[in-house]
Amino acid sequence: MEKHNITMLTEFLLVGITDCPELQPPLFGLFLIIYISATVGNLGMIILTKVAPGCRPQYFFIVPGSSVTIKCIKCITYRTEKHNFTPVNEFILMGITDRPELQAPLFVLFLMIYAISVVDNLGMIILTMVDCRLQTPIYFFLRHLALTDLGYSTAVGPKMLANFVVNQNTISYNFCATQLAFFLLFIGSELFILSAMSYDRYVAICKPLLYTVIMSQRVCLVLVAIPYLYNIFVSLLVTIKIFTLSFCGYNVIKHFFCDCIPLLHLLCSDTHEIEVIILILATFDLISSLLLVLVSYLLILIAILRMKSTEGRFKAFSTCGSHLAVVTGLYGSLILIYVQPKSRHYTDTDKVSSIFYTHIIPILNPLIYSLRNKDVKYALQRVLKKICNVFS
Repeated sequence: MEKHNITMLTEFLLVGITDCPELQPPLFGLFLIIYISATVGNLGMIILTKVAPGCRPQYFFIVPGSSVTIKCIKCITYRTEKHNFTPVNEFILMGITDRPELQAPLFVLFLMIYAISVVDNLGMIILTMVDCRLQTPIYFFLRHLALTDLGYSTAVGPKMLANFVVNQNTISYNFCATQLAFFLLFIGSELFILSAMSYDRYVAICKPLLYTVIMSQRVCLVLVAIPYLYNIFVSLLVTIKIFTLSFCGYNVIKHFFCDCIPLLHLLCSDTHEIEVIILILATFDLISSLLLVLVSYLLILIAILRMKSTEGRFKAFSTCGSHLAVVTGLYGSLILIYVQPKSRHYTDTDKVSSIFYTHIIPILNPLIYSLRNKDVKYALQRVLKKICNVFS
């Protein structure tokens, strides 16, 4: 009562943009044009989305009368010229080749490769679990490396083999999404498990006295759990982003499995956002994990050069060289596919690279990381003897 009058407000005064009288007419004309453009643009967008309900523009923010409308018009034109307006319930996988005379030999070849991969990796998992002498950090990482190898090769292999024995290899919409999600989960996890293994070797060679302290069980679990959790998020993000966009009536995937790059070519919606996401995630995963591998092996190399024993140097060089050969092959094939724009992809090159990291790498990893190891050989001999004693 002392400071203010009690009055009922029935209206407000707007100060506006400016109180300069000379600016009022030009500002009135400017904002009148903006308002008319916005009205026409939004009204046009409503009409366009009614005409083409499959066209779903992603960015509905600024100047709807220009960029968004143009994107929708491009989408309608593309779909009208190239594809039918039919919903996609399944996809057709082109496979490795369409030449009939190659189907049978390729089926036998890849069946043998997949069988060897399953036996090697599954055997490594079981062996490192049942043998008490293989309960060290390096074999813990080898077990999970075998698990990821088995995971993504199984996500791809059986369906690829089916393509050799059927006339038209179809894959359902949901199964295609599932295959993509599991493939991204396991292949991404393998990159960071290889990084953890290289760090483990660095600690074992360069800091042997502190090895048991640094590579404790808790640290090993964290180094494995983080890649799995992170790649679950990445695989779900990419898969959901792709399969919530609009596919055209054309449903032929020019590949032997549902990979994200071939699927992008079938989308009618604007793919810029998902292309950027894939490029950023692939670059981060490959560069960060590869950088850790290279730094670890560089420090190992420095430690090797300081060794006085020639035999020790040769053994260390042999082990690190074989490891780096596999890492280089894996990273090289992945970079060739994922760290480049969609327009620069070539189907045949991508297929060859994909065959290498989905079928050859899962065989090489057990041979190079495990079966050349004396501890693994002795453990395998002990297990086989126990099995023979049981059945004898």
